Amino acid sequence: MAEKYRAARTGDFVQARPELENTFLEDHALQSMLRRLLPPAVSGVAEPALRRLGARCAGELAAAALQCEQQPPELECYDGWGDRVDRVRTSEAWRGMKRVCAEEGLISTGYKREHGEFSRVFQASKLMLFAPSSGLYSCPLAMTDGAAKVLEGVVRKAALPEAALSELRRALERLTSED
Repeated sequence: MAEKYRAARTGDFVQARPELENTFLEDHALQSMLRRLLPPAVSGVAEPALRRLGARCAGELAAAALQCEQQPPELECYDGWGDRVDRVRTSEAWRGMKRVCAEEGLISTGYKREHGEFSRVFQASKLMLFAPSSGLYSCPLAMTDGAAKVLEGVVRKAALPEAALSELRRALERLTSED
């Protein structure tokens, strides 16, 4: 019996790449959860935004994600002359993900608090839709969100000199920017 499965066989079968539809409209569990958690006023804003993001994830972002995965960021430590440069080289698609994240407010949604206590639920829903179509860009995005959350807590509670708090506020603004 073991002999039968010792080596892979090749044949004519080739798995077709799945065609994504709007990822929000296809996620009935997410829609059901949001109906239970979000009040109508927040749902009225969140649902159209999530529909738009779901369409982007199934369309333009799916192709960009493939490029991001095929050309991941690379750290260049030294140039051709042996000088230390420490540059991160990224693909055009990777740089485009930054723009999409800002446009969609993937980080800022949770920190602007436009939807009060439901802001983080809305943000998490966006991130959940985005991650599979991000080409691993969701990894540094998660780190950005974590840093923003820590800074937000420090700025709110820390007894630091005003100059230090001002610097931390500026850093928080940059992390949660929609630019």
